[in-house]
Amino acid sequence: GAEGGGGGHHPLSITSDAERYSMVAVGGVAAEYVIYEQAEGGKEDLRLLGQALRSSGASRRDVLLTKRWAALAVVCLLREKQDLLLDLARAMRDRRSVAECIRIIETHGEAGEAGEE
Repeated sequence: GAEGGGGGHHPLSITSDAERYSMVAVGGVAAEYVIYEQAEGGKEDLRLLGQALRSSGASRRDVLLTKRWAALAVVCLLREKQDLLLDLARAMRDRRSVAECIRIIETHGEAGEAGEE
């Protein structure tokens, strides 16, 4: 149902697992939008997300709102971490290993923690 506030995160009463799944599902589209200011891909990801949410009992309206909420949340996060996003995009373009991509993420995390002190 669409009763409460979903723990204060957004207007839907879905689980945090569904929230995380939704954010992952829109991640590629959101990253493309943040980097290129347009998104052409991701239709299949969005279709599968809608299917998963509908199978868990969400209404069409709730599916639409969840997709919008997730897209907004991820775009905001990626804009906040745009340097990291661009470094990862370059690493993936250069076909770097998963381990190298993890090191990039960890390096950015350490730099962020040092800047907070």
